[in-house]
Amino acid sequence: MGAVVTMALFYCLEVSGKGFGIMLRRVILAIAIALWWGLWVVWAAPQSQFLTIAKTVATPWNYADLGPQRWGELQPEFQTCAIGETQSPLALFPESSTPVSGASLPWQYQPSLGLIQATSTTLQIQVTGNNTLQIGVDLYKLEQIHFHYPSEHHVQGKQYAMEVHFVHRRATQGAAVLAVLVEPGAINPTFTHILQRWPTQAHPSQVIHFDPAALLPQGDRPYFHYLGSLTTPPCTEGIRWLVFAQPIALGAAQIEYYQALYAPNARPRQTMTTHQVQYYVPGQETKN
Repeated sequence: MGAVVTMALFYCLEVSGKGFGIMLRRVILAIAIALWWGLWVVWAAPQSQFLTIAKTVATPWNYADLGPQRWGELQPEFQTCAIGETQSPLALFPESSTPVSGASLPWQYQPSLGLIQATSTTLQIQVTGNNTLQIGVDLYKLEQIHFHYPSEHHVQGKQYAMEVHFVHRRATQGAAVLAVLVEPGAINPTFTHILQRWPTQAHPSQVIHFDPAALLPQGDRPYFHYLGSLTTPPCTEGIRWLVFAQPIALGAAQIEYYQALYAPNARPRQTMTTHQVQYYVPGQETKN
């Protein structure tokens, strides 16, 4: 296209003669070259992998008229939401769980690039990089982080202000979710950074550089481990859940800011049926 513009301008100069002088020719020629170059740069420049992400991820379900009580009837593939036997979330208690001693939860996170995307029900961060979670011999890679409020899991009878889900997948199959409860407290700088990069209509997807570990409890913390399900449709079972027993803190203003942008999106607690819940306390020997 740039070449066509250039040729057309040269043609106009030829038929118009030298009435406007050599200086005008040079100006027009410079404009033509600049236009051609600009068009070539836009066409040839590499495009970000993130530009393929949809503006908003719509869902055929929600937490209102198409809420949790109806999920199982909305689509055939959602039936597990109604008839599943190991659904999540749960009410968790250390005293009613099987105590297990062992090492700290083996996660390896590092500062990474992520794509912040606003879905119809939550804020989601697609995470790149080599961030992993080791469970036994199985290695899971962190794919995305999203948020719920109030918390979906209850610990010791308490429901928290929010819950952060770190969703991991294995190279072959299977998923593991690391769940972090949130209570009001000190400002978290990483969450401030996330809020500052909130998607807008003009910029529906925002790239962020952040450390996922900044949203985890620090040090050796006890956690629950059980096989459950996704807490959103299609409520797939066989998901490995690791729920920290102790929360992290986010500033009260940070929590309020997030809650002002979304309706509550916590699935109600599910009935504990055949779930086998273990309670890990790093460094503590199991009492017989």
